[in-house]
Amino acid sequence: RPLLWRATRPGNTTLLILGVRPLALADVEPVPDAIKQALGCADVAYFHLACEGADYGSFFTHCLSYPAVDLKGSLPQRLVAADWTSFRRAATSLLGGAAPGCGVAAERLRGALAEANATRNRTTFNVLRSYALEVLDAPGCRFQERGGQSYEDWLRSTFASSRRPVFGLEDIATRCRLTEGNSVDEDAKLAHLLAAEFANESWVREVSQLQAGMPEAIRCGNLRHLATVPRLLATPLPPLAPRTRALAVAVRQAARQHAGQTVLAVLDMEHLVDGADDSDTTAAGISVLTLLRTEGFELRRVEDGFTCQMSNYSAPGTRELDRCLEPTGQSQPESCSRFKIRFDRRLGEDSLHGRTKLSSDCATCIDPSVTKNCACTVRWQNSSSFEELCRNTTVDGIPGEVFELDLIRNPGSSREGADVCEKNVRGYFQNCYARSCSLPLLEETHTRVWYSQDDSLSYGKVSMRLSGGDAAAGAAGPLDGHNLSMQRLWIWAFTAFCILLLLVASLIACFLKPKSHKDKAYQGGWKHMEAMASPREPFAGRSWICQGQAEDSEEDEEEPEEEHPQPMVQMPPDDPVHRNLLLQAMQMKQKIGEAGAQAVHQMKWSALQGMHRSAIEALQPMPMPALLASGG
Repeated sequence: RPLLWRATRPGNTTLLILGVRPLALADVEPVPDAIKQALGCADVAYFHLACEGADYGSFFTHCLSYPAVDLKGSLPQRLVAADWTSFRRAATSLLGGAAPGCGVAAERLRGALAEANATRNRTTFNVLRSYALEVLDAPGCRFQERGGQSYEDWLRSTFASSRRPVFGLEDIATRCRLTEGNSVDEDAKLAHLLAAEFANESWVREVSQLQAGMPEAIRCGNLRHLATVPRLLATPLPPLAPRTRALAVAVRQAARQHAGQTVLAVLDMEHLVDGADDSDTTAAGISVLTLLRTEGFELRRVEDGFTCQMSNYSAPGTRELDRCLEPTGQSQPESCSRFKIRFDRRLGEDSLHGRTKLSSDCATCIDPSVTKNCACTVRWQNSSSFEELCRNTTVDGIPGEVFELDLIRNPGSSREGADVCEKNVRGYFQNCYARSCSLPLLEETHTRVWYSQDDSLSYGKVSMRLSGGDAAAGAAGPLDGHNLSMQRLWIWAFTAFCILLLLVASLIACFLKPKSHKDKAYQGGWKHMEAMASPREPFAGRSWICQGQAEDSEEDEEEPEEEHPQPMVQMPPDDPVHRNLLLQAMQMKQKIGEAGAQAVHQMKWSALQGMHRSAIEALQPMPMPALLASGG
């Protein structure tokens, strides 16, 4: 039977759960008809990662090495000499018992062991472990040497060819943790485990046999065979069970998000068999299928004769939305995304918009010959037009703000060396974003983009701050959304309070001073000025936004119709109506003053509460993001 399950719950979405392993398509052909049916009837598909490996650029490169800021960045520095020697001896013994067709994998392991012996080499222990296990994986070696399409890639491309959306269940940071460095204590523990297992001939022989039988187990749906492999391999770090529980939560969320549709979830088989992780004593190595049953889903394994109604649904997925590098499960407000589209359209092909960037010290700081910590600042000039365009672009009434991005390589490093010292370039980019955008999410996404485009980056961070703000403060801790909102609240409230006072004062003066002929002339001049576009409001003139911007016209405010001023009636100072209005104006001034003082007091109290809450949150330990391109 195919490794396919159908999960349903009354009033909820239908789930089709397909189990896979990283194998070549040729090793699992012919693909069962039931799986082809599932690919045709699903409206939405979820894989471990939302996009293909090439879409992430060089992001996963930094996951293969210890950070440059780590003082113990090589295995000889992290392990005592006896443990390191014991592991190298045991791993080298695998070369003699390599599976058939694994010559290339054996040479890769031999070279990695030699290079890891150098103190400047930062390859992690998890990477060496994966290289060693590849030597025992005959189907995997066959696929790497012959090339071709993987089974999972075939599933993805077949489904997406009909323009149906593909999303991800796991964040790329989670996949990164499978190969990135452990703690020193964890590496020492892992070295002992691996040295014992690699030196055990019976263990090596059993693993080789199980891997050799993997294609047949996938074709025939042999769950007993598939459950043995993860238990036999060395205890994984990080443990398997937390990932399995997180995947179950992600599958349930997908079902809720696509209510009324059929959702296909493609998962590695190690998360679909109970007892795959013996180290998890609390959940007994529970699987995604069992966790779904506890949530009220009714599960049934699909038979060969499975049929379903073909889907004609079409929508963009993560790749089409250009969100491959964004944290999975998090997204910017819709206004933030729509603002970027609108602003880019209005900015046109000239992304600089007349701006220039200058620096007197950055050329020296980023020079590879500089081996000590340094910081420099990029100055943006002729940026007023860009800033006005940003501030006066709105979506749903939300304007834009200009931010500068600080790029920090190896933040916090105390080491010397061109590739390990800290280099801080402040203001490297100047971009426009909607006020509704989440700054932490923007910073994380920009950091990931940096990793994806720079394979030499071991550890980096992107910080954002309001343009013109203190560069040092921005680098240390950019404004968060709460502080930014409180700052705007103070400004707007104080401005509104002052305007109200001026209006009341003007009203009182209006009644106390007789009108003159100059006032009438000023009224005419004010009307003329009101019809002109303010330098801070370039969209006031309709002809400006209509040039090639017809699609935006519906969201812009309509022009107000011309108002005809009503004739003003002069009233003598001793008129009872005049005195009554004057009294009302003076009373209004007193009430506004009292209300304004109360509002300012309330704002101060809210600001203090907000700052107190932010300070408490800042003291809390930062959680690891619920964040390589092969399935697993």
